[in-house]
Amino acid sequence: MLASTKDPLQYTALHYDSEFNGLPVDQGQGPLIARHLGLLEDLLQRARNAHDNSLAVRFDLHCPNTIAISATLNQGNGLVSLFWSNLYEQLFNAQPAAPFDLHFAWTREHDPHTGQQATYKSLILLNARAFHGLYSNEQAQDIGTSDSLAGCILRAWAKSLRISDPPPPELVSFPTDPLSGKTQVMLLNRYDHNAWRELFTQSSSLCKYEGKPLGRVFCAFRTSNRQ
Repeated sequence: MLASTKDPLQYTALHYDSEFNGLPVDQGQGPLIARHLGLLEDLLQRARNAHDNSLAVRFDLHCPNTIAISATLNQGNGLVSLFWSNLYEQLFNAQPAAPFDLHFAWTREHDPHTGQQATYKSLILLNARAFHGLYSNEQAQDIGTSDSLAGCILRAWAKSLRISDPPPPELVSFPTDPLSGKTQVMLLNRYDHNAWRELFTQSSSLCKYEGKPLGRVFCAFRTSNRQ
């Protein structure tokens, strides 16, 4: 079932059903934005077609509540655009064994209670031959300086915020599955249909309506497909 908001700057069709184009969604997030679900579906299909095996990682980029950061956020999404540029650089400098071929989606959400503190909730998909996971056991003690994927993400966001090394780990969080307690990291084979359906379900939370700064002059959701 679809419904529409009265948003004057962005017509938004809301999705309430348990599936979107035959793919299950996370209904616990409340109504989802149909257009964002379509963009997410297209992103996952492109990433799936790119490699036999892919790595998917969810993470949240937290914005410090400072005057300078607030002023930047009020002007748009320059911070997160800078982050993706910095992340490309960090991944390249990590010298992975194969091209990483980054695909991503992000959404901007504000604290539903204050409407101010912004968080960029993100999903990335990479060639699993380049990165096999977030970090190894040896890298876990000092993620911020390691060449691990988690280290690349943390340093890229800290650089975007102009925070010097070593970056404080609380700038980035990696959500865990509420059932297993494990970090939301998935290795997916191109031919594992059920795994890609599960990833769509987990990632559909990025498309929820609640907390989105809709009606502003900047977008609240985007993918690397640039649609």
